[in-house]
Amino acid sequence: MQNSRSGDQGFYETLFGRRDVRSEFIETAVPEDVLARIIIAAHHAPSVGLSQPWNFIVIEGHDTRERIYQAFCEANEEAAELFEGKRRDHYRQLKLQGILDAPVNLCITCDRGRGGDAVL
Repeated sequence: MQNSRSGDQGFYETLFGRRDVRSEFIETAVPEDVLARIIIAAHHAPSVGLSQPWNFIVIEGHDTRERIYQAFCEANEEAAELFEGKRRDHYRQLKLQGILDAPVNLCITCDRGRGGDAVL
């Protein structure tokens, strides 16, 4: 892809070359200071009217991740039933989670009512 700004090339190479890495998690814990910096940076991401409707939930305990994984499996099977035949088979072969593979999970939620009844 040609673009008008040569400085954009690295961005486009990264974007177009991105691949899922669900099976490539390291087993070591993310240092707390690094995790805190990531969450602070994400919290300061732009939002309309500075509404920042997100919440960040850090999930580290194995028992909690196991319960979340079980809930995911149930929801994932319900989703598979939305497809038929080969598409259902294909969907079931997709690895859609890394809940138990990663040492820490981040759950990001959106509270659309945080700023009141109407969002800017």
